[in-house]
Amino acid sequence: MVQSAHIMAMAVQKLFPDAQVTIGPWIEKGFYYDFDMKEPLTDKDLKRIKKEMVILEYQLLASSYMYFKAFIIY
Repeated sequence: MVQSAHIMAMAVQKLFPDAQVTIGPWIEKGFYYDFDMKEPLTDKDLKRIKKEMVILEYQLLASSYMYFKAFIIY
């Protein structure tokens, strides 16, 4: 199962191909990731990342649905 932390990392790397994921532990109230990037993220970047996360979540849900649908039918 893909977790929100992984979806966020995927979104950042898709939008910023040069971004390097460095560390991303779980913390008491969620998670965080450090990214090695040339420029710091802006508020506009964070909105783009959030939007990309939603797209990735829908894609993952759709592919899971198709897998289970095929599994049940056959």
